[in-house]
Amino acid sequence: MINNQLEDAIKKANLFKAKSELQYRSSNKLTKNSVYPWLNHDYNYQQFVKNNYTPEKMGISPEPCIDVTINDGIRLPNYIKASMFDAIPNIHSQAGRDDVDPNNKELKEIRNEYQNFKEPYPGFMKEYPEYFPHGIQGEFASSYFIHTGYCPTKITSKSECDKKGYTWIPNPIKLPEALVKFFPEAETINNFGGCQKPRYSYVNNQSGDITGMMKGIVPTIGKNVLDLNPVSFLSIFMTGSSPNGDFQPLPCREGFTNKPEMTMSTSMSKSKSKSKSKSKYCQGNYLFTILLIIIPLILIISQLLL
Repeated sequence: MINNQLEDAIKKANLFKAKSELQYRSSNKLTKNSVYPWLNHDYNYQQFVKNNYTPEKMGISPEPCIDVTINDGIRLPNYIKASMFDAIPNIHSQAGRDDVDPNNKELKEIRNEYQNFKEPYPGFMKEYPEYFPHGIQGEFASSYFIHTGYCPTKITSKSECDKKGYTWIPNPIKLPEALVKFFPEAETINNFGGCQKPRYSYVNNQSGDITGMMKGIVPTIGKNVLDLNPVSFLSIFMTGSSPNGDFQPLPCREGFTNKPEMTMSTSMSKSKSKSKSKSKYCQGNYLFTILLIIIPLILIISQLLL
């Protein structure tokens, strides 16, 4: 009786936690896209073990008989084999499916809501085909992507930036509207900004030891303990990635297609485009310098007239 009440209380607490997490993650774009996919991030190792390694499924019976006890003792090495060599998740795993209690319908419905979460921005999966779909399924069902920074883009329009699902960072310098009326060119400074594409890092949670020969939970824990060393932290701090590749930032890619070969004509056209953009940039700086000179003069003249 007490055990049943305790199990019901734990289920209610887990259900409340799952609902709160879903509500918080769906509240805004920043939290929603901070991790992808959330189902992999929330992979339930404990429930996977309950679904696949119960005593009944391992051939162990609780009956208090001598012959059953002998048979249970013979089957105990099955647990040793599972803990040392069986990968969790395994090659057939899929987050949100085999790590959920099949009898908990409410929790299954909550996990299914995460299926409606789209990729961080349109084209993310096409941009990194080396990670999809095998990088988030099977033995990688608990691996995921985490937002760790931004990549600069060549997009200069806020509307185009929003259309692609990127982040538009406006110019922090805002000139007064009264000044813009006298100098309409100053409006270009207020409208100036930059389009940044979210950058993600891949967290590889594939089970296994250093050699890759044993993929059970015991050698995996040993490998994780060895990874907690100053060298790994220093490597992540200096290079952004771990020495063993378990934490790897994705490269910044402007487009989804291969770059064309560099020829004489393309190099000349690129140099011309660079010179044009440079001239526009210089014009912008020239205008900004003039405004910095004129603004104090206007303020001084207005004070003198008063």
